[in-house]
Amino acid sequence: MQITNDWIRGFVDGEGCFYIQKIKKNGIDTVRHRFIVTQDQKSVNVLYALKTKLKCGGIHKNGKNMRAFQVSNKNHIQNIIIPFFTKNPLLTQKKQDFLLFADSFNQYNHCNLHPYQHVPSKTLVLCTNSKEKQKITDGWIRGFIDGEGCFCVSMVRNYPRPQLIIGLHEKEKHLLLDLKNYLNCGNIRKRKDGAVIFQVTSSKSLSHIIFPLLVTKGNKVLLKTSKRIGFQKFKKIVELILQKQHLTEKGSQKIMKLRENLNPVKTPSVFFF
Repeated sequence: MQITNDWIRGFVDGEGCFYIQKIKKNGIDTVRHRFIVTQDQKSVNVLYALKTKLKCGGIHKNGKNMRAFQVSNKNHIQNIIIPFFTKNPLLTQKKQDFLLFADSFNQYNHCNLHPYQHVPSKTLVLCTNSKEKQKITDGWIRGFIDGEGCFCVSMVRNYPRPQLIIGLHEKEKHLLLDLKNYLNCGNIRKRKDGAVIFQVTSSKSLSHIIFPLLVTKGNKVLLKTSKRIGFQKFKKIVELILQKQHLTEKGSQKIMKLRENLNPVKTPSVFFF
């Protein structure tokens, strides 16, 4: 499996964690730094692809059906992880998490390495608030959908309503607005629990804008996780709707059968490490 740097950016924006843990070692207070990406066992190949691409880290069990890719080696964090996400910046709250992670790592390991060269560590948080242009790309979108996206089909008065849904915390509404503008489709709404949802419900927009991003002209799905299986069924449902097959009994039965095996709606994450 081949993955691009842009895909990794998007995927880590959805599924990554920059973990800082205070511990005692030989009676001395110290800090442990870890970069972690978790996935269901069904998508463990993605974690191995990350390990191969980044040339570091290990993969271990993280619960009954979960697996985690983890980088904790100091040399690998200093020479691979920090440089990678400095060159390939994240767009969500994870960007601030990374900058704080890098700053903490530099302080505790005295390696004098910083994502923003010539900027004092005490001004790091100010740097994260700059209004720099968001670098959304097609590759980032694919990775982000692999991490945070959900393909579902709800029924409204017996009428199938396909939707691509992506949810973030309310304070990241600006990123979803940028995504909406980049794609030139979709809507944004706020849930009662504070999550902000970007959703594309138009079958034409799904077919003409979203699908070309996720499928090659040779009909190869570009998603990397197990979501590609549900996506293929979702895509077939949209095609049946555009062909007006949902108005026939036979077509309606096909859609209901495909819908049965789609992944349930993923509740958007509203907490960040």
